[in-house]
Amino acid sequence: MTIKCYFLLCVYLFLNFNSLFAQLPSNSKWRAEGSWAHASEKFQISASLHRIHSIALKQKFSIGYGLRFSFFEGRALNYISAPPLLAADQSKQAQWYLNDAQVNFLNLEIHLHYQLLPRIELGFNIDALGLSWGAPKEGILNLNNGTQQLHRGTPTAYNILLIGNADVGSLNANSYIVYRVNQHWGVGLSYSHLYTEYTLDQKVVANFENDRFRNKSWLLRWVVRYYFGN
Repeated sequence: MTIKCYFLLCVYLFLNFNSLFAQLPSNSKWRAEGSWAHASEKFQISASLHRIHSIALKQKFSIGYGLRFSFFEGRALNYISAPPLLAADQSKQAQWYLNDAQVNFLNLEIHLHYQLLPRIELGFNIDALGLSWGAPKEGILNLNNGTQQLHRGTPTAYNILLIGNADVGSLNANSYIVYRVNQHWGVGLSYSHLYTEYTLDQKVVANFENDRFRNKSWLLRWVVRYYFGN
């Protein structure tokens, strides 16, 4: 099955999954969030709008969904063979060195939220499905046999959460703690696990006909959250 077919199947499943939320209690809450991180040679910002539903543990535990835009920029990065059979075996990996990576991605996201104290929230969110775009980039492909090739690539168009090395495209996952300052504002920190992925303009015969390469980043991010309503 092609990546595009997987993407369309996931869209269908997500739409059916989303219908389950319509059956949840109406005590939902809307929130907007901005976050950013700057580490050595890496910069990332995100903006999201999401909705959570309190469902258990005396209304302290919530699940939700939302839409998140992310922008990632990095310098001097190695992108590793992305397909799971290659990513799991170092002897089958190739590295595509990119001097200046830049990826935009817009994804549907899933939320898990726990109200630890009246003003302190813990949670986890992860991108599930979406699209990526960005300018073409040229990088040096380093093969296991010691040879180097110049290849051009663009961000992988489709993003699909399939867990671990099976994931496709660019995805953002975060564990966070937020302190609610007042009725409408909160601030916090999150630890981000970020995948960005490029697809080369041609398959690499010497790398098992592969054309997808992925970089993994771990970033500490600042978070600002706005709470709608009361």
